[in-house]
Amino acid sequence: MNIIYEPRGKAREYAELALNVRPHGCEHSCIYCYCPQVLHMKREDFFKPGLPAKNLFDRLESDLHNLSKLEHCPEVLISFISDPYQPIEMSRPVMPSVIQLFNYYQIPFTILTKGGTRIVRDFDLLTHNRFSFGTSISFYHDWIARKWEPYAASTPDRFEAIKMAKKAGIKTWISMEPVIDPDEAMQFLAFSYKFVDHFKVGKINYMPEVEAKVDWIAFRNQAVDFLETVGASYYIKESLRKL
Repeated sequence: MNIIYEPRGKAREYAELALNVRPHGCEHSCIYCYCPQVLHMKREDFFKPGLPAKNLFDRLESDLHNLSKLEHCPEVLISFISDPYQPIEMSRPVMPSVIQLFNYYQIPFTILTKGGTRIVRDFDLLTHNRFSFGTSISFYHDWIARKWEPYAASTPDRFEAIKMAKKAGIKTWISMEPVIDPDEAMQFLAFSYKFVDHFKVGKINYMPEVEAKVDWIAFRNQAVDFLETVGASYYIKESLRKL
């Protein structure tokens, strides 16, 4: 494979295959972001507009062509490293061409973003019947989210994107990770379960001083009880499930 790859570790719980379209920068500047550490970059260098991967379209088309030969191709997640719908995407777009390649080769894929309604621009392209739209949301109240995700789309804007996707007949899912404040997470679950098709729930990692403030077993049990009661489809990440 040239640019599509097999995730390892915790990321493997989300997808068997992944694509990072802008792998060396993200304007969202989330406090908990692990990407600078993984890439051995200074945080101030990573938190800049992400340029497309080198030779993105040639490398992607080669991989999609090869995947199209498989009898059963796994879903490809876009993306783990940086956000595909950070602000630069609106002025220097690459995602429409990426989506069109996936459509042409009929490869299943999902988009995960904190970009909110920026993705709505491309809804008309998302006609592939094996596509789903994922949004990362950790907080219900935007004023709290702003402290942790200063330049991501607002939580109301992300809520609106999910609702619009659902109305358009697009399968929706939420990455509720990292959970930092259980009360915020539970408020969001109660607000959103009627228009979200699937939830993935995981606690914050790599910040022990924050982790230590939460009774994670109590939160896990509360979240599972709620999701079971309302009949929601969900997955609890291993780091939370195996406590």
